[in-house]
Amino acid sequence: VDADNIQALIGYIEDPQNPFEFDHGLLDGGSIEVINIESTAIIAVILKESTPENNTYLIIATGKIENEDLDIIPAPLEGWYMLGPNEWGSDPIWVEGLEAYITIPLPPSNIQWYALDPQGYRVADQLPKDDLGTACGLKLLPSHETLWYELVVAQVG
Repeated sequence: VDADNIQALIGYIEDPQNPFEFDHGLLDGGSIEVINIESTAIIAVILKESTPENNTYLIIATGKIENEDLDIIPAPLEGWYMLGPNEWGSDPIWVEGLEAYITIPLPPSNIQWYALDPQGYRVADQLPKDDLGTACGLKLLPSHETLWYELVVAQVG
């Protein structure tokens, strides 16, 4: 998905060393590199609010998602799988934490980012960021124990 208000990478990441490049819109010139994932990944960057001072984005990042007793069975086509009838499983729902690196082509002083709880509130102080000179690096980690991040980018100019 690559539109003005959302950019997303959804699917199996065949070459995690080949980052997804933003070429317009939200984070023009930035990239996302998914690290150490063996299943489907979803990373979405959504413009949540735009003011003269800041743009605020919601980042959604997940790996594999499934219920506790999900019944996945081989499908008629080789290499394909499907759910058994009415076998969605039960609570809890397990979500694979995603490790990814986002590069934003702005200095770290223009960037604030936070892990969010399930209700969408900031969990703690800002997460660490890497100073890459003219860019800022953000490392999403399973240890953040979240699927959602808030990214606040100060307007430049």
